[in-house]
Amino acid sequence: RYEECQTMITKGFETLAKDTSVYIGGDAIRLHKNLYYSQMFIELQESLNILNGSQDKTDLAASIWNKRLKGFKRDSESWIRLIAIRSLVFAPGEYINVYFNMISVLRKERRWNLIDSFFNRFFKQTIHPNIELEHSKILWARGKKKEAIESLKSVLDLINVGESDTSEEFIESLNKLNTNRFYVLIATLIKHQEFDYNTASQLLNVEPQPEAMLEKLGEMSPEKQKEFLIKLCSISPSNMSSCFDSMFTSFGIDGVVEARIYRTLGTFKSMMPNLTKEELKDVSLLYEQGKIKNSTDYKIWLQWAYANSRLIDADPSHRDKYSVNAVVGFLRATQLRSSNTLEFLCQMFSIFFRVNDSRIITDSLINDILELPANIIEIIPQITVQIAHPDHLIRNVVERILMKFGEKHYQGLFYPLKLYEHCDVSKAKASRDILLRLHKNHEEEAADANLFVDGMLSAAISWFEQWIIALDTASKANHDNNIQKMDRILNSMFAQYDKPRCDLDRLFIRKHDPMIKQCRALFNEHTNKSIRSMWDIFKHLFSQLNDRVKRLELILLPKVSEQLATKRGFKIAVPGTYSVLHPVPNLECIEPALQVLGTQQHPRCVFMISSSGEK
Repeated sequence: RYEECQTMITKGFETLAKDTSVYIGGDAIRLHKNLYYSQMFIELQESLNILNGSQDKTDLAASIWNKRLKGFKRDSESWIRLIAIRSLVFAPGEYINVYFNMISVLRKERRWNLIDSFFNRFFKQTIHPNIELEHSKILWARGKKKEAIESLKSVLDLINVGESDTSEEFIESLNKLNTNRFYVLIATLIKHQEFDYNTASQLLNVEPQPEAMLEKLGEMSPEKQKEFLIKLCSISPSNMSSCFDSMFTSFGIDGVVEARIYRTLGTFKSMMPNLTKEELKDVSLLYEQGKIKNSTDYKIWLQWAYANSRLIDADPSHRDKYSVNAVVGFLRATQLRSSNTLEFLCQMFSIFFRVNDSRIITDSLINDILELPANIIEIIPQITVQIAHPDHLIRNVVERILMKFGEKHYQGLFYPLKLYEHCDVSKAKASRDILLRLHKNHEEEAADANLFVDGMLSAAISWFEQWIIALDTASKANHDNNIQKMDRILNSMFAQYDKPRCDLDRLFIRKHDPMIKQCRALFNEHTNKSIRSMWDIFKHLFSQLNDRVKRLELILLPKVSEQLATKRGFKIAVPGTYSVLHPVPNLECIEPALQVLGTQQHPRCVFMISSSGEK
């Protein structure tokens, strides 16, 4: 009746093609419904082509039907129709990949009713590792966590049977298999020509026919079924070992699939509550076995790294060992994945900097860290903060990373390092040393970058604001009777007062020089009476400065840095736009007027013009 089917399919397409207004108008519901029916008719046509022999179903399933599932998001009735259409040409056990992908999509959409209705029987009739893996994910998603873990353990036990090297190992591995799954295992093995039918028929006392043997086995208990298969394999180990090999070959099991099973089992076990130290070690071991099967799966390396990072706290006596393992895992995950690696790098360096005994860090690990790509610019601030690390080896690694990065991307390193010039002595010295060594090959960039930073710092906070902050802090110290802190702050401000750097500083001196000199004289006397008099004058100064700053609306760049204001054609990129991946326009000039916002911190708005003319 293929002709009748073709006629109905053609009429269906004609009906859909009659009303084209839906594709032009805004009726989204009708449009989606028509597209859904179009897919149904297309798959019916393809099924008909397969049934009448005009199309190969293997190519169709691999190239078209599986890809189509990614965009199929419909209600339960639509899924039922799709499954019914595909069942016309594919029985669940005949071409597993068709159903494997469908089950995966249904699981992600949490269509439990459809899975129960159409695939529960399928799960019970197959031991295919891919299907077992998907079934375990369904069990986990539905809250049956222990069952999911046991299901994956059974899969690994079955795979271990196929990987046995000797007859003794072969029989021993068989004994570990789940007793309740032996009937399905035998039913799968019996389909392969390597199966020893004669010996099996003698053991069962039936004709050497698959149907007769399976019928007899169906009457046995699971324990007797297990006993039968183990006895058969003991009598005919060579044939049955070949039969297992043939079965695994038909499954298409390779290192990638095995690694995915190990990774999934490790993930499930790691998510169980209140894991002990030994249980975490077992999780780590699962990931290590997965790495052996497939060393190019970044997810395995990543999960192994996370497992070891948890062991750092769970087993403090071996914290450095686990720290190095975690660093290796995050580093390898970064190498294997070309994008979205910021999280891995942050975790890696965070743990690396916390290693207590750096002697455990190998030269090969250091070399791998030094070979990281230039996109580590995202975590340069996290690295630069360790320029004065107390451990000599780690400090040396930090310096080598920064030097290597800075030679090629000076601008990407300059600003983070510049921040530390006014920090504690050790960090200030380390940052100056690195910048000085890089300066030799980047003289023009260094000169322009320093000019920009110095000018912007002067524009960002004037002497008027600096004195307000200093007086407020020193006053609190005096109130708390912390004379040493008060003296340190005021000494610093008086020393700075003698070295004006720009016209705005000199304006401050002209406006407030008499009061500053008077306070300085009283401070130098440093008696209780002179200090009280000094603070009386400082209160008036503070009030004057506060009123002036509140009225501040504009900063003229020439008044704070004439050289920066008149500079044209910088050799640096517009700050904040530098990229290690592609060239960006350089900074051409800076507009001379900086607007001061009237908020508490009085931030400045600065406009910069790039060499491409963009503002």
